[in-house]
Amino acid sequence: MTTDGTYAGLTGRGREVALTDPNSIKNTSVRPHSIETGVRPWAAERQRAGSYSNVAVERAAASCESPSTRSR
Repeated sequence: MTTDGTYAGLTGRGREVALTDPNSIKNTSVRPHSIETGVRPWAAERQRAGSYSNVAVERAAASCESPSTRSR
């Protein structure tokens, strides 16, 4: 697959899978927004909520409550 452990040294099937094929890693990979920007989407939401608790768990719990069990 590689002669020297680098992309430059890729040969045969390794080069095809990583670089040259239309469906190669190079041609199909997408960098996540958090890597591109350094911002984790969930962190901003938690900060807006004024808490660093688990927002997803809180939402799930709230959606399971019936009107009679909610705090007034």
